[in-house]
Amino acid sequence: MYEDNKEKTSIKKGVRAKRKGTKKWIIIDAILIIAIIIVIFIIFQQKLLSTASQGEHNPSKNELISDTPAETLTPAITVTDIPLVTALPTVTKAPSETSSPTAEPSPTATPSPEITVAPTPVSDVYDDEYASFNTDVQNWSFRRMADHVPSESFGFDTKYKFDTLDTFYIDKNVTEDDKVIYLTFDCGYENGYSEHILDVLKAHNAKAAFFVTSAYIDQAPEILKRMKEEGHIVGNHTINHLNLATLSAEEVEHELLGNAELFKEATGYDMDCYVRPPEGAYSEKSLHITKDLGYKTIFWSIAYQDWVVDNQPGTDYVLEQFQKYYHNGAIALIHIVSESNSEALDSVLTYLEEQGYRFGTLDEL
Repeated sequence: MYEDNKEKTSIKKGVRAKRKGTKKWIIIDAILIIAIIIVIFIIFQQKLLSTASQGEHNPSKNELISDTPAETLTPAITVTDIPLVTALPTVTKAPSETSSPTAEPSPTATPSPEITVAPTPVSDVYDDEYASFNTDVQNWSFRRMADHVPSESFGFDTKYKFDTLDTFYIDKNVTEDDKVIYLTFDCGYENGYSEHILDVLKAHNAKAAFFVTSAYIDQAPEILKRMKEEGHIVGNHTINHLNLATLSAEEVEHELLGNAELFKEATGYDMDCYVRPPEGAYSEKSLHITKDLGYKTIFWSIAYQDWVVDNQPGTDYVLEQFQKYYHNGAIALIHIVSESNSEALDSVLTYLEEQGYRFGTLDEL
């Protein structure tokens, strides 16, 4: 009996062990089957992605922009109330005799109202012909002399070969028998004094040069017509009043020829081919570019702080500057936004006439 029970117990243990082993293999088989299914699914997905990638790709607008080389994305430039200029206007370049006179750096009035004007794209190829010229930015400055001796340029006129680049800050060809002063006005925007200044000039039969920005053109087309009708020179102070020495050749061309085109559209007159560089800033490269565009660059030998409209120096101060520093062949820089200049102009012209001076025009340079 004992042996039978022992045998039965052994059989039961064997059955239980066999069942446990079977369950273990069932679990392993299930795990393998799941793994195989996962692998098959991954392979299938890869095939689908591979097939899709062979299809046509239509990039979004953002992708197109991000794929565009950065240098072709030219930012817009801010100016004063001017019609949008999106392409370089076609303007006939002046003959070489009208090359550019020289100008002096002093803070000049900044146009007030603002609008965006898109410059033409910069072309590296376009700049190749100017690659050999120095691009260091200079700001025009001069030394005022006592006893009415002509102002000195610290040697920059020689260093930058003003004589060969149609650049002027004085008239070096004057004689003792012919005393002449050149009156030049920077016109960043119209501040209410232009008509009175023109009245004073007319009363003295004096001619002047007015350098205008696109802001002034937009604000005062009728005044500009009067300037031309009364025999004054109207020169270029650029579209946006930018530092020309920091621009590419194509951007300089846009600033000058574009402004001349705006002037033509507003007045019916051709702009005279004289340029006053904004801020008096220049480089060897920029002077070559303006000359090649047919412009004379005009700097100055008489100047004083007159451009801050909320801190005017007063009529007596303006007159005193001319009494102390006038000299033969002088080019005077006068800002048209200045109330003090407007009030003092008649006294200044009367005083200079009493000293035997006449008022020349830039085409005499």
